[in-house]
Amino acid sequence: SNLLRILHLSQVSDCTVPLELIADSAGESSSANSAAAAPIDAIIAVIRHAVPVQSTPSDPMIMDKIALLAAQSALFYFQWKVKTLSQTMTSLAAPEPTYEELEALAMRRDNISDALKDVLGSRKPGEEVCVAAAGHMLDLYAAALSLRSLKPRPGASDDYTVLCMELDTTAEALILRVFAAAEKNYAKLSGRKLEDPAETEGEEVEDPLSDPESDSEDEDGNTQSQSQGPSQQKREAKLLATLLAEERLCALTGRLVIAILGGTVSSDARKRVERNKAKLGKNFAAVCEYFEEGRVEGKAKGGKKAKAGGVGRAKAAPKSKKSAKSNAIVAEDEVEDEIEDGEEEEVEV
Repeated sequence: SNLLRILHLSQVSDCTVPLELIADSAGESSSANSAAAAPIDAIIAVIRHAVPVQSTPSDPMIMDKIALLAAQSALFYFQWKVKTLSQTMTSLAAPEPTYEELEALAMRRDNISDALKDVLGSRKPGEEVCVAAAGHMLDLYAAALSLRSLKPRPGASDDYTVLCMELDTTAEALILRVFAAAEKNYAKLSGRKLEDPAETEGEEVEDPLSDPESDSEDEDGNTQSQSQGPSQQKREAKLLATLLAEERLCALTGRLVIAILGGTVSSDARKRVERNKAKLGKNFAAVCEYFEEGRVEGKAKGGKKAKAGGVGRAKAAPKSKKSAKSNAIVAEDEVEDEIEDGEEEEVEV
């Protein structure tokens, strides 16, 4: 499909210029700064195909894959724009972007975010499409973290900081809801017990990899299974499902760690993420350890600045903003690696 071609090309090359071209009445293409009738806006609109009410009668799984392809393509578009903006603001020769250009980019960022929120709000948090949408949402806001530590050329305007936004409370709640579902799904498949399962009992979470009939049989008794025993195929399928559930949980947790340390997600979410740190295995615990590494790194950098600049500089910035700045470099490296190396997971339709 065209979306798949766009996704593949955007992984290895800057795709922003052709995606912003619009055709005039004479059929000629021209660049536009407004968010109207450009290909990227059509791609953003496709994300809502994963919303059940607005989906066509086609196969829901196909529509979900198409929507995720659109979300990935829109994410790469925004990441390329941020990278170009960073290079422009630090270059002495490049022209400074106008306020209208920044406003159009911020509007498109908001449109992507709103489309992903519609998907998360209309689907059950345990569905695979929600896990992917939550990850794209976090990556979208993490892409702009590098702008917080940007050192623009002398005399440059700071209008670009309009892109450095935090997640609103609705989006944050939806993402944590998906995290809780992924957490519960992995705990169920791996036979682990969560620290406080009472808080997740009220959530509508369905395990798409489990069989409700087999769950009821396990609760009533295992007499029949003990006599026959599970087949090798079922054991392998369960093991694969468990590994995939762990991978999804750790990938989402890693994005949450970056978002919390960078300040795009409130610091209160850290307590929720680390609640079952000791219950969900070594891999999950290793991901949570990056909270401590980020905190230590922030303190080390803060200490160096205090020695160099004296007492006045040591108390210049609030604690929360210091944490965001100390980790923005980490987010910038990850965003650039994701764009340049093209290691984004491919989804085939």
